[in-house]
Amino acid sequence: MSSIETNKSLVRAFYRQAIGQGDLAFAREIIADTYQHHFRTGDPTWSPKTAPTWSPESGQPPRSAKETLLAMIAAMPRNPEPVTPAAPPFMRLIAEGEWVVTNMAFQWGGQQQVVVDLFRIADGQLAEHWDVTARPPATSLNGRALMDGPLPLTGDAVLSRRNKQHVLDFYAAVIQAGNSGALHRFVAENLIQHAPDIADGRAGLTRYLSALEEKPVIKTVVAEGDFVVVFAAIADRELFTIYRLAGDRIVEQWQV
Repeated sequence: MSSIETNKSLVRAFYRQAIGQGDLAFAREIIADTYQHHFRTGDPTWSPKTAPTWSPESGQPPRSAKETLLAMIAAMPRNPEPVTPAAPPFMRLIAEGEWVVTNMAFQWGGQQQVVVDLFRIADGQLAEHWDVTARPPATSLNGRALMDGPLPLTGDAVLSRRNKQHVLDFYAAVIQAGNSGALHRFVAENLIQHAPDIADGRAGLTRYLSALEEKPVIKTVVAEGDFVVVFAAIADRELFTIYRLAGDRIVEQWQV
Protein backbone atom coordinates (compact mmCIF):
# COMPACT_ATOMS: atom_id res chain seq x y z
CA MET A 1 0.00 0.00 0.00
CA SER A 2 1.36 3.45 -0.92
CA SER A 3 1.95 6.11 1.72
CA ILE A 4 -0.98 8.09 0.29
CA GLU A 5 -3.34 5.15 0.67
CA THR A 6 -1.95 4.44 4.14
CA ASN A 7 -2.63 8.03 5.21
CA LYS A 8 -6.11 7.91 3.71
CA SER A 9 -6.83 4.69 5.57
CA LEU A 10 -5.69 6.30 8.84
CA VAL A 11 -8.04 9.26 8.42
CA ARG A 12 -10.91 7.04 7.30
CA ALA A 13 -10.40 4.83 10.37
CA PHE A 14 -10.33 7.91 12.61
CA TYR A 15 -13.80 8.90 11.43
CA ARG A 16 -15.27 5.40 11.45
CA GLN A 17 -13.71 3.90 14.57
CA ALA A 18 -12.81 6.87 16.78
CA ILE A 19 -15.62 9.28 15.88
CA GLY A 20 -18.27 6.82 14.75
CA GLN A 21 -17.76 4.15 17.40
CA GLY A 22 -16.25 6.23 20.19
CA ASP A 23 -13.18 3.99 20.44
CA LEU A 24 -10.99 6.10 22.73
CA ALA A 25 -8.20 3.54 22.93
CA PHE A 26 -7.85 3.60 19.15
CA ALA A 27 -8.09 7.41 19.09
CA ARG A 28 -5.35 7.71 21.71
CA GLU A 29 -3.14 5.44 19.61
CA ILE A 30 -3.45 7.34 16.32
CA ILE A 31 -3.48 10.93 17.65
CA ALA A 32 0.03 12.26 18.25
CA ASP A 33 0.88 13.53 21.73
CA THR A 34 1.91 16.81 20.07
CA TYR A 35 -1.34 17.02 18.06
CA GLN A 36 -2.59 20.54 17.29
CA HIS A 37 -5.92 21.76 15.99
CA HIS A 38 -5.78 25.11 14.20
CA PHE A 39 -8.30 27.75 13.32
CA ARG A 40 -8.32 30.97 11.30
CA THR A 41 -4.74 32.27 11.32
CA GLY A 42 -3.33 28.92 12.41
CA ASP A 43 -3.24 29.24 16.20
CA PRO A 44 -4.10 26.13 18.21
CA THR A 45 -7.68 26.24 19.51
CA TRP A 46 -6.76 24.71 22.84
CA SER A 47 -5.76 26.91 25.74
CA PRO A 48 -6.29 26.71 29.52
CA LYS A 49 -9.13 29.24 29.19
CA THR A 50 -11.00 27.38 26.43
CA ALA A 51 -10.34 23.76 27.44
CA PRO A 52 -13.28 21.68 28.68
CA THR A 53 -13.43 21.19 32.45
CA TRP A 54 -13.14 17.37 32.22
CA SER A 55 -11.43 14.56 30.37
CA PRO A 56 -12.76 11.07 29.54
CA GLU A 57 -10.56 9.20 32.00
CA SER A 58 -9.84 11.38 35.00
CA GLY A 59 -12.53 14.05 35.11
CA GLN A 60 -9.75 16.64 35.19
CA PRO A 61 -9.16 19.52 32.76
CA PRO A 62 -7.40 18.37 29.56
CA ARG A 63 -3.78 19.49 29.42
CA SER A 64 -3.22 19.24 25.68
CA ALA A 65 -5.00 19.47 22.34
CA LYS A 66 -4.93 15.66 22.19
CA GLU A 67 -6.72 15.33 25.53
CA THR A 68 -9.23 17.98 24.44
CA LEU A 69 -10.02 16.02 21.28
CA LEU A 70 -10.37 12.78 23.27
CA ALA A 71 -12.77 14.54 25.60
CA MET A 72 -14.82 15.77 22.66
CA ILE A 73 -14.96 12.27 21.16
CA ALA A 74 -16.09 10.85 24.49
CA ALA A 75 -18.88 13.44 24.73
CA MET A 76 -20.28 12.83 21.25
CA PRO A 77 -23.72 11.19 21.26
CA ARG A 78 -23.87 7.66 19.86
CA ASN A 79 -27.21 7.32 18.12
CA PRO A 80 -28.81 3.84 18.07
CA GLU A 81 -29.05 2.09 14.71
CA PRO A 82 -32.22 3.20 12.90
CA VAL A 83 -34.77 0.60 11.84
CA THR A 84 -34.15 1.65 8.23
CA PRO A 85 -30.46 2.51 7.88
CA ALA A 86 -29.86 6.02 6.62
CA ALA A 87 -27.77 6.64 3.53
CA PRO A 88 -24.06 6.82 4.42
CA PRO A 89 -22.56 10.33 4.55
CA PHE A 90 -20.86 11.59 1.42
CA MET A 91 -17.09 11.51 1.91
CA ARG A 92 -14.26 12.35 -0.45
CA LEU A 93 -10.57 11.95 0.44
CA ILE A 94 -7.76 13.69 -1.43
CA ALA A 95 -4.17 13.05 -0.36
CA GLU A 96 -0.66 14.12 -1.27
CA GLY A 97 2.49 13.50 0.73
CA GLU A 98 1.83 14.19 4.41
CA TRP A 99 -1.55 15.84 3.73
CA VAL A 100 -5.05 14.36 3.65
CA VAL A 101 -8.14 16.42 2.83
CA THR A 102 -11.61 15.11 3.57
CA ASN A 103 -14.84 16.74 2.53
CA MET A 104 -18.11 15.41 3.81
CA ALA A 105 -21.82 16.10 3.76
CA PHE A 106 -23.99 14.52 6.45
CA GLN A 107 -27.14 15.06 8.48
CA TRP A 108 -26.76 16.27 12.06
CA GLY A 109 -29.68 17.32 14.22
CA GLY A 110 -31.99 17.39 11.23
CA GLN A 111 -29.72 19.79 9.33
CA GLN A 112 -27.24 19.07 6.59
CA GLN A 113 -23.67 19.92 7.52
CA VAL A 114 -20.69 20.26 5.21
CA VAL A 115 -17.15 19.92 6.55
CA VAL A 116 -13.76 20.13 4.88
CA ASP A 117 -10.84 18.90 6.99
CA LEU A 118 -7.11 19.09 6.40
CA PHE A 119 -4.91 16.65 8.32
CA ARG A 120 -1.14 16.47 8.47
CA ILE A 121 0.12 12.95 9.08
CA ALA A 122 3.47 12.35 10.79
CA ASP A 123 4.93 8.97 11.75
CA GLY A 124 1.61 7.24 11.17
CA GLN A 125 -0.37 9.55 13.47
CA LEU A 126 -2.64 12.58 13.16
CA ALA A 127 -0.31 15.50 13.88
CA GLU A 128 -2.26 18.64 12.88
CA HIS A 129 -5.78 19.51 11.80
CA TRP A 130 -7.60 22.44 10.22
CA ASP A 131 -11.30 22.51 9.32
CA VAL A 132 -14.11 24.64 7.93
CA THR A 133 -17.78 23.83 8.58
CA ALA A 134 -20.85 25.25 6.85
CA ARG A 135 -24.58 24.75 6.54
CA PRO A 136 -25.78 24.89 2.94
CA PRO A 137 -27.83 28.05 2.41
CA ALA A 138 -31.48 27.98 1.41
CA THR A 139 -30.70 29.40 -2.04
CA SER A 140 -27.87 28.99 -4.52
CA LEU A 141 -26.90 30.84 -7.69
CA ASN A 142 -26.24 27.52 -9.43
CA GLY A 143 -28.85 25.25 -7.81
CA ARG A 144 -26.38 22.50 -6.89
CA ALA A 145 -25.43 20.80 -3.65
CA LEU A 146 -22.55 22.37 -1.77
CA MET A 147 -20.77 19.03 -1.48
CA ASP A 148 -21.35 16.05 -3.76
CA GLY A 149 -20.10 14.73 -7.08
CA PRO A 150 -17.34 12.38 -8.26
CA LEU A 151 -14.43 10.95 -6.30
CA PRO A 152 -10.86 11.64 -7.41
CA LEU A 153 -8.98 9.59 -9.96
CA THR A 154 -6.05 8.08 -8.05
CA GLY A 155 -2.69 6.52 -8.72
CA ASP A 156 -1.43 8.92 -11.39
CA ALA A 157 1.39 11.02 -9.93
CA VAL A 158 2.11 12.74 -13.25
CA LEU A 159 -1.52 13.88 -13.54
CA SER A 160 -1.47 15.11 -9.94
CA ARG A 161 1.65 17.23 -10.47
CA ARG A 162 0.37 18.66 -13.75
CA ASN A 163 -3.00 19.64 -12.31
CA LYS A 164 -1.43 21.14 -9.20
CA GLN A 165 0.81 23.35 -11.33
CA HIS A 166 -2.16 24.31 -13.51
CA VAL A 167 -4.09 25.55 -10.47
CA LEU A 168 -1.04 27.40 -9.09
CA ASP A 169 -0.61 29.10 -12.48
CA PHE A 170 -4.32 29.97 -12.46
CA TYR A 171 -3.99 31.66 -9.06
CA ALA A 172 -0.89 33.57 -10.11
CA ALA A 173 -2.17 34.72 -13.51
CA VAL A 174 -5.83 35.35 -12.71
CA ILE A 175 -6.49 35.77 -8.99
CA GLN A 176 -3.28 37.32 -7.70
CA ALA A 177 -2.64 39.42 -10.81
CA GLY A 178 -6.33 40.32 -11.17
CA ASN A 179 -6.28 39.41 -14.86
CA SER A 180 -9.74 38.04 -15.62
CA GLY A 181 -8.86 38.11 -19.32
CA ALA A 182 -6.63 35.09 -18.76
CA LEU A 183 -9.44 33.01 -17.23
CA HIS A 184 -10.15 31.20 -20.50
CA ARG A 185 -6.66 29.65 -20.38
CA PHE A 186 -7.48 27.78 -17.17
CA VAL A 187 -11.26 27.38 -16.77
CA ALA A 188 -13.81 25.63 -18.99
CA GLU A 189 -16.55 27.82 -20.39
CA ASN A 190 -19.23 25.50 -18.99
CA LEU A 191 -17.65 25.23 -15.51
CA ILE A 192 -19.87 23.22 -13.13
CA GLN A 193 -20.22 25.30 -10.00
CA HIS A 194 -21.20 24.20 -6.47
CA ALA A 195 -20.30 27.27 -4.39
CA PRO A 196 -23.71 28.82 -3.59
CA ASP A 197 -22.56 32.41 -4.16
CA ILE A 198 -21.11 31.71 -7.62
CA ALA A 199 -23.18 31.18 -10.76
CA ASP A 200 -22.43 28.44 -13.29
CA GLY A 201 -19.89 28.77 -16.06
CA ARG A 202 -16.74 30.76 -16.62
CA ALA A 203 -18.84 33.92 -16.67
CA GLY A 204 -20.14 33.25 -13.16
CA LEU A 205 -16.63 32.76 -11.82
CA THR A 206 -15.48 35.94 -13.57
CA ARG A 207 -18.19 37.96 -11.80
CA TYR A 208 -17.32 36.42 -8.44
CA LEU A 209 -13.58 37.09 -8.76
CA SER A 210 -14.12 40.66 -9.94
CA ALA A 211 -16.13 41.38 -6.80
CA LEU A 212 -13.46 40.14 -4.38
CA GLU A 213 -12.17 42.99 -2.26
CA GLU A 214 -9.15 41.04 -1.05
CA LYS A 215 -7.06 38.37 -2.71
CA PRO A 216 -6.80 34.97 -1.04
CA VAL A 217 -3.43 34.00 0.36
CA ILE A 218 -2.60 30.35 -0.30
CA LYS A 219 -1.58 28.31 2.75
CA THR A 220 -1.55 24.73 1.39
CA VAL A 221 -2.30 23.02 -1.92
CA VAL A 222 -3.07 19.30 -2.09
CA ALA A 223 -3.46 17.48 -5.40
CA GLU A 224 -4.46 13.94 -6.27
CA GLY A 225 -5.36 12.84 -9.77
CA ASP A 226 -7.97 15.15 -11.25
CA PHE A 227 -8.63 17.01 -7.96
CA VAL A 228 -6.74 19.97 -6.49
CA VAL A 229 -7.57 21.51 -3.11
CA VAL A 230 -6.48 25.04 -2.23
CA PHE A 231 -6.56 26.03 1.44
CA ALA A 232 -6.35 29.82 1.65
CA ALA A 233 -6.96 32.77 3.94
CA ILE A 234 -8.99 35.75 2.80
CA ALA A 235 -9.78 38.71 5.04
CA ASP A 236 -10.74 37.28 8.46
CA ARG A 237 -11.72 33.82 7.28
CA GLU A 238 -10.29 30.67 5.79
CA LEU A 239 -11.71 28.71 2.90
CA PHE A 240 -11.14 25.49 1.03
CA THR A 241 -11.64 25.56 -2.73
CA ILE A 242 -11.76 22.20 -4.48
CA TYR A 243 -11.23 21.95 -8.22
CA ARG A 244 -11.75 19.05 -10.60
CA LEU A 245 -9.78 19.23 -13.83
CA ALA A 246 -10.18 17.54 -17.19
CA GLY A 247 -7.54 17.99 -19.86
CA ASP A 248 -6.02 21.38 -19.25
CA ARG A 249 -9.09 23.11 -17.79
CA ILE A 250 -10.85 23.41 -14.45
CA VAL A 251 -14.27 21.89 -15.08
CA GLU A 252 -15.88 21.75 -11.61
CA GLN A 253 -15.55 23.73 -8.38
CA TRP A 254 -16.64 23.43 -4.75
CA GLN A 255 -15.91 26.00 -2.03
CA VAL A 256 -16.46 26.02 1.75
